[in-house]
Amino acid sequence: MTHEEHEALQEVWAERVADFQASGQTRPQWAAAHGVTVHQLAYWLRKFRAATQHSAPPAWVAWPSPTATNPGATLIVRIGPAEIRVGPDFGPPLFQAVVRALSS
Repeated sequence: MTHEEHEALQEVWAERVADFQASGQTRPQWAAAHGVTVHQLAYWLRKFRAATQHSAPPAWVAWPSPTATNPGATLIVRIGPAEIRVGPDFGPPLFQAVVRALSS
């Protein structure tokens, strides 16, 4: 397969994956309706999920300090099954280190 053919195939499957995700159907329902196998759909879902996860590092956003708007307030950040409670004494360097550790 040439590079151009490979890119064309990826574009076709990117559209198919987006269509599947928007459809609300199960994998077997969507695959049967579109003439592909469940295995093919699962392969491309994994491939695009892996590419998305490794393509860009997490972006940091500015967030007001809990003490600025409500002294003693706690911000709760959930990353998968982990939970970080950010209180007034939780400094930005520690928060960044915890998030990096949890996302790796």
